Amino acid sequence: MIFWGETGKKEKIFLGEPKEVLLKRDADAPADMLELIYLEDKNENLEYIYAYENSEIVFAGIVDEQISSCNSNGMQTRIIARSLAALLLDNEAMPQTLLNPSLRVIAERYLKPLGFNCVIGERKSIMGAFRIPKGSSCWAVLEGYCRTFLGSTPYISPDGVVYAYTPSEEEVILKNVSELEIHRRPYKRIAKVMLQSESGAYDALFANAALKSGKVRYAAQSGGKQAADIIREGEEQSVLYRVKTAGFRNIPIHSRVTLLTPTGERHENLVIESMTYKLLPAGNSPVGESQSFTLRKSLEKLI
Repeated sequence: MIFWGETGKKEKIFLGEPKEVLLKRDADAPADMLELIYLEDKNENLEYIYAYENSEIVFAGIVDEQISSCNSNGMQTRIIARSLAALLLDNEAMPQTLLNPSLRVIAERYLKPLGFNCVIGERKSIMGAFRIPKGSSCWAVLEGYCRTFLGSTPYISPDGVVYAYTPSEEEVILKNVSELEIHRRPYKRIAKVMLQSESGAYDALFANAALKSGKVRYAAQSGGKQAADIIREGEEQSVLYRVKTAGFRNIPIHSRVTLLTPTGERHENLVIESMTYKLLPAGNSPVGESQSFTLRKSLEKLI
């Protein structure tokens, strides 16, 4: 992996090979995290960091901290950065109510001023009112609009393209697995959801056909998650796979996966929930490159 930095004066600087690398992606965190450690003093005031693998961009983001230190072993610089989605998380949106909002309006007011000029998704106006409370981040505006009006989850690619949905990717085969843990978590499963009727009473039942008894959840008829989604998410989270492989593959966090285990078993219909990549120097255990994934089941519909 190759790393470049950019100063406030737009000067590009080749950073060289770091001693340690830590890259994290998580489905629950809009911004990826990158941490680099160099055994030298990087005295340039870096504002942006870029990482490439085989000419493909893996990470582009803002520098949160650049820490220089020294001891008897010499100088060291630690750089901590978050991907470009951090710009949306860190900036507050002007509170207002948008009537018949559209992705075009969201992009013009909240995305393009922060440098996001490529926004992909359904751009027509949609009937309704979209309230933006005081204190909302620009990411909360984008996510709230997509979930409420488009029924989707937004995604920002490593090169800063904003998708108003989660783009589909080709299925990935994960093999050459060095470590595997399967976590079966029956406590995540939901047996039934009680829906609130127009009278206000929770008297409408949505049952999980795969469970005879278990946990109960209550949900309003309108707004929030649908009953089927609540049960489906519980089923998806009931089994997690923790996988470790050697080297690095630039796989998007939402990708579908088929897992080939060390014992020859094949697990299909999985989705990547999180990824951690590490590069450690000699003298550490483990040494070299490693990549860890957390996978969950993906259910298109309830069984």
